[in-house]
Amino acid sequence: IGVSALGIVAVFQQWQETNAALLLTQQKVRDEVTAHAPVLKHRLLMQHDQAVVSVQFSKDGSKLLTASQDKTARIWDSFTGEQLQIFQGHDGVLSWAEFSPDGAKILTVSSDNTAYQPFLNPIGQPVYADGGPRYGDQSVRVWSIKDGSTQAILKGHTNQLTSAHFSPDGKHIVSSSHDRTAKIWDLKT
Repeated sequence: IGVSALGIVAVFQQWQETNAALLLTQQKVRDEVTAHAPVLKHRLLMQHDQAVVSVQFSKDGSKLLTASQDKTARIWDSFTGEQLQIFQGHDGVLSWAEFSPDGAKILTVSSDNTAYQPFLNPIGQPVYADGGPRYGDQSVRVWSIKDGSTQAILKGHTNQLTSAHFSPDGKHIVSSSHDRTAKIWDLKT
């Protein structure tokens, strides 16, 4: 029994040494790989009044589009960080913004999924603390980059929107929602 125990201890010690050598080799490989990787630093600060929930480069990389819980989307110069445009008009927080394939428009998605429960006033009518129940405004808006005007408001979902995207040709938008539907919108109609 004593010999067997000594053998097990020796095997265990050898395993520990091998494992330590393997870990050291893995660390050396990681160090070698990361020694050649550049350390990236940000060069711009683009700030909203509340959380930024999405960001996207324009096709040519010259602009950035951000969407925020402050209910705005903004276009920034990607080289200087200067704010070029602000898009406002949604009733609820934004959850997404996207450039159209041709770069002439953007879409924004609003849906904050905040349902306000009413209480009854003395005569039995529902009263809402902020004026009414809402889930953001459950809309997708299409905006012209040229003049900042609203080109279309797409409403039809009955619950929080989960996404919206331009079609590759920019003629349609597809949207999805927690109402268990996906809708295709024709921008010509």
